[in-house]
Amino acid sequence: MPWLLAIGGALTAAQAEIAEELAGLIGLARTRADEVRAVTDRVLEPLLAALDEGSDPHPALTATGLRGDLRFVVARTEGSEAARGILTELLPPGALVGPAGETTWAVAEDDGEWPEEWPATVTAALSTVEPLLPCRRVLIGISDRSPVSVLRGAKEVARYALAVAAERPGTIEVVPGGEIGMHRLLLAGTPDDLRAALRRRVLGPLLSYDAEQGTDLVHTLRVFLECSGSPTRAARALHIHVNTLRYRIGRASELLGTDLTEFTEQLDVYLALSAGS
Repeated sequence: MPWLLAIGGALTAAQAEIAEELAGLIGLARTRADEVRAVTDRVLEPLLAALDEGSDPHPALTATGLRGDLRFVVARTEGSEAARGILTELLPPGALVGPAGETTWAVAEDDGEWPEEWPATVTAALSTVEPLLPCRRVLIGISDRSPVSVLRGAKEVARYALAVAAERPGTIEVVPGGEIGMHRLLLAGTPDDLRAALRRRVLGPLLSYDAEQGTDLVHTLRVFLECSGSPTRAARALHIHVNTLRYRIGRASELLGTDLTEFTEQLDVYLALSAGS
């Protein structure tokens, strides 16, 4: 992320000399920061590689010097390679930030004092300087606080949070893993072909019926389940009479051959519905 020293108005000779000295000090600080980042690259890259490859991350983690519970943060800047600079400026001291690029990873210790409002604070800070950002969008995903034993999973949570941020329309989107429903996180690790096959296995008769009859029982069923199986709430959300809602859910039950009043059946069907979104 570029640094800028701006001084307004005409300067006297003494002021110009002070400004030149100040610029030199800033340049020195930037050089030292770049040297620190070069070291960070060497210690963080092996950890990220080990997690991606499925190998033992402990040797690489020991080299980082990080201890205790950790959080992964991943940032993407569309149209530039400013992600690293942005994370370096925003993360707490001691966080390790990866190599420059449109997508950059960081790992930070979390001793239980990581502020819950960090996503909102970051969003507000970036929004303030949005006109000066050298990119079209800034997207950030954050994992939950995680022990070493589940680091690979934490990294995947951050990766999926970034994907959710990319689906949202804002110029600046910061998404913590805690905002994402458990079912979405579980489905995120399932290959697209398998998700499509499972969706067809569970919902096949209903999908075929909607296609043949021009109905939308799939949507009705989703709303019904998202309303916790309440016919009254679902009918209100769909702007239909409750008896119409009950008829549609009864028809869906017949087509699927399942009892949609049973929790486990509802769970299977809802996961199948979510697999297509």
